[in-house]
Amino acid sequence: MKLLFDQAIISLAGEKYTIQYKKSRMLKPRVVNSQGKLEVYVGETSALIHHGLLLEWIKNYAASYISERCRNHAQTFGFSFNKLVIRDQRSRWGSCSSKGNLNFNFRLILTLPQTIDYVIIHELCHLKEMNHSNKFWSLVEQCMPEYKVWEKWLKVEGKRYF
Repeated sequence: MKLLFDQAIISLAGEKYTIQYKKSRMLKPRVVNSQGKLEVYVGETSALIHHGLLLEWIKNYAASYISERCRNHAQTFGFSFNKLVIRDQRSRWGSCSSKGNLNFNFRLILTLPQTIDYVIIHELCHLKEMNHSNKFWSLVEQCMPEYKVWEKWLKVEGKRYF
């Protein structure tokens, strides 16, 4: 079995994790989060399967992290949403439907916590203002006074995540 790499480093919501691939005789590969290390236990399967397993773990981690932050911000700022979905989108960080459903890109987890919060707050504000009017931006600023810093960061740095 040949791995594409034995060890790598990834940042999830601003925290660095070392990814280590470890050979295992277990039938089912798995990922274990062990004190800042993501240990990927692999068998005699393809390296692409191992990377797919890690990607699924990252998507699940993103879903958990983003869902928790979204619930916290909704409660703090008095928003109420219907459903929250984490997607694998190619061009959007998030969206809000007229039915009160929120969608977020799992790739947000690869950015900084402040950018994640900015996108969440941006979409939550759409629950009250379904446009990008001055009233909308005023609401965003009430919730996150420094939002322009993170909006700019996403415009400049965010392209590398797609």
